[in-house]
Amino acid sequence: RPAIESLYDKAASWRGAPEGTILACHILFEGESLQLQNAIGTWMPCPLFKDISAIIAKDEARHVAFGRIYLREALPHVPRLERLALFHWIRKLWFDAVQEAVDGFAPPGLLALHGGRARWIQKEWRERLEVLESLQLFTPVERQEFLTS
Repeated sequence: RPAIESLYDKAASWRGAPEGTILACHILFEGESLQLQNAIGTWMPCPLFKDISAIIAKDEARHVAFGRIYLREALPHVPRLERLALFHWIRKLWFDAVQEAVDGFAPPGLLALHGGRARWIQKEWRERLEVLESLQLFTPVERQEFLTS
């Protein structure tokens, strides 16, 4: 709980374009929640959990879809330097949240299956880069900079 509260506080601290808050809430928080919820559904064979999860997932997916639609339209109009600052801020939020989550909760064997903690986190980050690029948060050329930074 303290980690989630800290993450929400950090997201609320963004003072740039409003797209930053939308990106943090609809893509980062709700997108990650949706992925985690789907993953837990595969780890837990409980039919009741799967039914409840499906209802919740539909609502979360709507929020994620809103964020993606809005941001695809809005982000190209945000000045380049602000977009890049937004990217670096979102990247830090994501890494802070994921590292804390992995330290507190990781299904047995998951990290070993993917070559360890650091490798799994990097693999997951590369998948997030595809989403962020599709939202036009950065260009394909700028993406290379973020893979190594």
